[in-house]
Amino acid sequence: MIRNRYSIWTLAIAALMLVLTVTAYGSEGKRLFLPSVIVYTSEYLLPAGTNLTDGGITPIEITDLTFLAWVDLMPLADFAHPTLYILIAADGQIRVEKGWWPPEIDGELFLYGWEPSYVEFPLVLRTAEDYLKVYAYPEALDSKDELLDYDDPIVITDTTLLYWVDPDPDADFSHPSIYILVSAEGVVRIEHGDWWPELNGERILYAEPPTLLESPFEELIPEPPYGRRHEDD
Repeated sequence: MIRNRYSIWTLAIAALMLVLTVTAYGSEGKRLFLPSVIVYTSEYLLPAGTNLTDGGITPIEITDLTFLAWVDLMPLADFAHPTLYILIAADGQIRVEKGWWPPEIDGELFLYGWEPSYVEFPLVLRTAEDYLKVYAYPEALDSKDELLDYDDPIVITDTTLLYWVDPDPDADFSHPSIYILVSAEGVVRIEHGDWWPELNGERILYAEPPTLLESPFEELIPEPPYGRRHEDD
């Protein structure tokens, strides 16, 4: 019985991966719309104990005040497909969790299907003892951009959305910082730095006026013939 159940699950997973592959690449193996990434950013911080799940199925534990961004890796898919949850907690812990569905809170869809909005950054996450700030650059970066952590380059190889975390906003000099980069290929990179970000020779984000990031953020979608933005062209 155990072996039969295992075989059934194996076949089910294999069938799902086949469907995803055909959906992404077509029956002739031609890529239809990947890479095609949309990023949803919550303007609300999630308090500890929030009942967050992946599609009402898999719990995603929230143990501290938390910032959430949800990455839809296959926006044209109507059913189960790969997604990513980027979670930044007030204590500085950063997690990237894999999912298969849109997020739900208390059984209700969260972010997905909402009207487009603009999220104001920086967002401040406080604990009883300390606080950190989360920033977002409002435009997509690409391979022509030079992103530096002081003198250290952070390589941009693809169209990319940048979040930047300052764990010690009151520090005036060198101190740890964190770069979270979401690429059009659906890759989330976490890079650790010691300074504020510089883009093409100019300091960005730190000490600037608040920035507004569109959610959903669709600038990672490629030009035609790929991408949901141009599906009716």
